[in-house]
Amino acid sequence: MRKKIFTLLFWILLVFPLGEIAARLLGYTGLKWVHYEIKTSPTNCITGDSLLGFRLNPGKFNVTINGGLKYVATHLNSKNRYCDTDTNSSHTIGFFGCSFTYGMGVEDSATFVAQIARKLPETHVLNYSVPGYGTVQTLQLLQQLEGQNKLPDTIVVCFSNLHFKRNGLTPGYRRDLVLGYAKADHRTPEYMRSAAFPYFSGKQIKTEKWEDLYSNWPGREYSALVNYLQSLRDRKQEQEIDTYQLTREAFDAILKITQEKHLLVLMLDEGEGSDRLSSYLSANRIQIIHGKWDINNPEETNAPFDDHLNPAAHKRIADLLIPYLL
Repeated sequence: MRKKIFTLLFWILLVFPLGEIAARLLGYTGLKWVHYEIKTSPTNCITGDSLLGFRLNPGKFNVTINGGLKYVATHLNSKNRYCDTDTNSSHTIGFFGCSFTYGMGVEDSATFVAQIARKLPETHVLNYSVPGYGTVQTLQLLQQLEGQNKLPDTIVVCFSNLHFKRNGLTPGYRRDLVLGYAKADHRTPEYMRSAAFPYFSGKQIKTEKWEDLYSNWPGREYSALVNYLQSLRDRKQEQEIDTYQLTREAFDAILKITQEKHLLVLMLDEGEGSDRLSSYLSANRIQIIHGKWDINNPEETNAPFDDHLNPAAHKRIADLLIPYLL
């Protein structure tokens, strides 16, 4: 018993302090977060979903990001974002993506989906995009629509390099989900209790409950050593997940569902992963459109408040897509 107590004291009084000093000399600190705040009135414009992770709450919401970026987002009872479109038209176009396609940071009328709807007045345009979604949620939505015999005639899958990690639900994305959303809105855990997040594994869709996604080791926000060790653990686990292969498999499943439809893939941004994926999809005769949007270009983001597409970027993307949809 005394030996165990001595060993514990040795670690607490000598090894841990030396490790802490070493970690700080290497440039590590306790876990730090960039301030990001979202306020909505009414509250909870986005809530948890037991299958898709997130879903849109119906209603009209006044949204403020980081105290300076303000806009109105209207969510329909069908859980789509509003755009002025001909709901009686027999020809349908569906857009599937994340917050970039949803239009986070801009008014309903400014999203590139809404702009396309105005330029195609005799077409029923639907925006199925939700912040936080990846390719796996797109697959799930298409499976639901196929089961309801409601697949759009034209399907536009909007892809970002951010989706690779989402499709594999990597430790880094788990951390960003749980800790990032909690920092942005202290009510998050309450309205996310029922949420379960999908990911691809072994050519199957699996889910992880919100409460099991991620947690900090004790002291991580204050200790450089603890932060270093947990970050090391996360990186090791992340390296074991082939997010490119998982994403390819998710797209393979999408191709099977949409083989009798007009499928377009918008590669919103550029990167090594999306370039490989573009080559693969092109080899399967899928039409690829390159958006060439750069998250680091302040002329096409809502900087300094937010790094989503600004109205000018949405207009450019809309103009880019229109010829492929006529």
